[in-house]
Amino acid sequence: MSEIANRFVHQAKQDETPGADEYEKPEFGFVKTRFPVERFDHRKGLRSLQVHQTIASHDGRMWCATPSGLACLDGINIFMFDRKHGLISHGLRTLAIDTDNNLWIGTDVGIEVLDISSLIPRRLWSSEIGTVNTIDILGSYGLIGSSNGLFIWGGDQSITLATESPLAHATIKSIKVNSPDQAWIIGPQIGLQLFNISSQVSKPIRVNHIIGQPTTLCRGPDSHMLVGGINGLVLVDNTGAIDRKFDAEIDVDALLYYEDMLWVGGGKLLSRMRIENDSIDLIDTIQTDISVLHLTADNFENIWISTGDQALLRMGRMRHTLEKGLETDIGSIMCIRQTEGGLLIGGSDGMTTETNFVRLPGMTVWDILKDEFGKYWIATDAGLYCTVNPNFTIPYRHNESPVVSAPNRALTFHKGEIYISSIRGLAKIEYDGVKEILSDKNQSLGYVYSLHDGADGALWIATLGNGVFRLSDGNVKRFDLGETDNHSNAYAFADDGLKNIYIAHGSSITKIDPSGNYAKLIESDAAIAAWTLKYLEGDRLVAGSSNGLVIYDAGDGSIRHRLSGNFDDVPWEFTTSRSLEILDGKTVYCGLGSGLRIVNLDELEETGLKPRAEFAYARWKGTTATNIGQDFVVKAGRWFVEIGLKTCWFLDNCEMRFILSGFDARWSDWSEAGKLTFNSLPAGDYSLDVEVRSPIAGKGPKCRILNLAVE
Repeated sequence: MSEIANRFVHQAKQDETPGADEYEKPEFGFVKTRFPVERFDHRKGLRSLQVHQTIASHDGRMWCATPSGLACLDGINIFMFDRKHGLISHGLRTLAIDTDNNLWIGTDVGIEVLDISSLIPRRLWSSEIGTVNTIDILGSYGLIGSSNGLFIWGGDQSITLATESPLAHATIKSIKVNSPDQAWIIGPQIGLQLFNISSQVSKPIRVNHIIGQPTTLCRGPDSHMLVGGINGLVLVDNTGAIDRKFDAEIDVDALLYYEDMLWVGGGKLLSRMRIENDSIDLIDTIQTDISVLHLTADNFENIWISTGDQALLRMGRMRHTLEKGLETDIGSIMCIRQTEGGLLIGGSDGMTTETNFVRLPGMTVWDILKDEFGKYWIATDAGLYCTVNPNFTIPYRHNESPVVSAPNRALTFHKGEIYISSIRGLAKIEYDGVKEILSDKNQSLGYVYSLHDGADGALWIATLGNGVFRLSDGNVKRFDLGETDNHSNAYAFADDGLKNIYIAHGSSITKIDPSGNYAKLIESDAAIAAWTLKYLEGDRLVAGSSNGLVIYDAGDGSIRHRLSGNFDDVPWEFTTSRSLEILDGKTVYCGLGSGLRIVNLDELEETGLKPRAEFAYARWKGTTATNIGQDFVVKAGRWFVEIGLKTCWFLDNCEMRFILSGFDARWSDWSEAGKLTFNSLPAGDYSLDVEVRSPIAGKGPKCRILNLAVE
């Protein structure tokens, strides 16, 4: 791949026939991948477009400080809390979690400390000290920065104003407690200060000449502190000496040092940087036109982005699974083929070879082959073309065969010969021309969508509307898949090297053993089970569908992993049977309507987490229930109960199923994870169990939600 990443693109010269157009050198090479981003806004229950800060509590819930109150995300629900729930102010600015899992809130009027062990937070104590901008707690000690100075918390339900000037009455904007005896403090009047907590003496640290006015703090590597300013950022050691710097004209608003990577929000950008031996270097820009106010990471390795104009964004852990994409500039990716020299990639606006870029005006490239003489055979929607050299692409014998002049779909080598499929049938290239391949009934095969040179020595042929055919010993015969499937649409093939063949057709994937016996392995809910299919060692089937990448167990057909959803509002939709290629048994190249994505299967397999359901709340109507924990007792009669669940799962969207033992004979069907409702159950004892499954991580354990006695 290094050859592709480093290559220079040759110019192609136009010739008299429709062929390669002259093309300037495009942007080409390894660039950043658009990471998966999920937005939490009013459509999901978050009432404000402005989120000042987000933090994770010890139980995995995410809490947001907004101008409209406190938001809580539990993996299924978003709850909003404000003054009607007991908060003194709904204008929230900053958050912190102490060792007892109490939530500290800095508001427009002071500080509130909440017990968040139940659904609705309960205020433990508060202090009206003016606008609180920042809180940092280390163990049983904390510092609070307000518009009226620096306050110190020593473990009880009270705070005291720092006595040392100039911190006593200055506006404090950012605090980081570095150790039980040392803290870093930023304010507009005081700049950067290194504060000794026990003596309450501060020392000014001069950084303004490099980064301008300091704005924010972040813990960095080796107990160092990262300091952002209106003109860049610096790394300082625990004495205040400047270690490294990035003195660019960027107004830094938020910093996060995580996984040896520095995330920087500022100047309407979200960027990543790396701290090198003697410098801080920019890697790439992840988001543009975004006002970043705060950055944090959770236990799932998600990055949470609190913004001033786009509510809350979650940059998923699956960014580890996605490798940097190859910017091809050829539109939708229709085919990907591996050769000894690199990749051949065809798209809706041209193709790339191992060393060149070729634009084919008005033609979509559906497939590419390279023969032993170095010529490229190109299946396009304008027929078959041949590229003799990078500057010369010509139509191939269009006047000899309607098969090759019609819109082509797939190419393959079979027993040393090139076979071409098109919407008009199947043909092969012979020494003296093109020969159409007919069925054993001497009929055209119709719309031939895909070809596969099988390990069993046969050529497998997939058609749209005419089922599956098999070419063996010079004879083409229909492969019987059953009466209902013999005239269905077939899309793709895969084989495991042991002469087992897998066929994606209609909404099914069928397995055919070496004796010709077949059985449906997978029945998909989608109209098309897979556009493209590959077998991978470890008894896995990798399928590209209209809604993402699915990895099945080739033995029982169960789903191991699924990558789907939107990436920058662009869906994962595979294009053709040739739009999937696997390198080194772990790197999956995905040809999508939105471009090329690269998935690292090792990272996907190492997710290692499983979702689990937990009890969130029970709301009763028509009766009063008593309970001890999650054991409920209610009288028989006419009543209704809504059971809320939480998962604290922030990798993808989960499905659930449940069983109410004592009433249900079997588990429910899988459905979107959410609340459950029951009403007027007869007298008896019941237990509610729930299982949750994630497309990425699979099924979690059975979880007891509650026990219910109806008397």
